[in-house]
Amino acid sequence: MLRKYDMNIHASTAAALPATAYAARFDTAELLIAVDGPRLEVTRGDGPVDLAFAAGPDFRRLLRGEFAPEEAVASGVVHV
Repeated sequence: MLRKYDMNIHASTAAALPATAYAARFDTAELLIAVDGPRLEVTRGDGPVDLAFAAGPDFRRLLRGEFAPEEAVASGVVHV
């Protein structure tokens, strides 16, 4: 089951960024995340991406700020 999260995306900032696609694997869920300006689309599956990452159950700890991104990668919480 996918959960919906509300995000504040600043359109003026997002409009200046290039379109980017991410492949994300969280345990057994594989997601394709496409960001294009203020538009964010998340679907199941795969496709061409700019960056792929995988994370296990401790990923929540990174989101809560218990790890710096560098620590999460170094400790194996996140694989890029």
